[in-house]
Amino acid sequence: MLKSKIIYFFLFAAFTIFPVAAADVPEWVENACKEPLNKIDAESEAVILFKSQFTRLTETGKIITLNRLVYKILRKNAIRDLSRLAIFHNNELKIKSFRAWHITPENKRKTIKEKEAIETQLYEDSLYSDTHAVILSVPETEIGSIVA
Repeated sequence: MLKSKIIYFFLFAAFTIFPVAAADVPEWVENACKEPLNKIDAESEAVILFKSQFTRLTETGKIITLNRLVYKILRKNAIRDLSRLAIFHNNELKIKSFRAWHITPENKRKTIKEKEAIETQLYEDSLYSDTHAVILSVPETEIGSIVA
């Protein structure tokens, strides 16, 4: 009996101390969600909550660029276009990391990782083109969703 109580305590403690969903969303996404919205045009399909690009040159001469974007979907028409995130690249550009986060209007959180992405050639008719697109689809996107 004591052994089973100890096991239940550890299971309870593990689920209490390490919340699974909340830990997946980075702090910069959380902060963007807390910011008050400015006046939004009545016809707007979506609103950008946060956008940044940081580029640095390493000591070895490599250029590293970090892009961050958070937006909220306001209309049904925006769901199809904004539920897919894409990066375009060629053989000279290496994608180090590509992730997306989805927060539903009910505050359910999901991380979409790079392994779920689809890579495709950008131009179907171009035999020798090395331009590709890496696409992440954000499932179950709806009006009020926040995508980062």
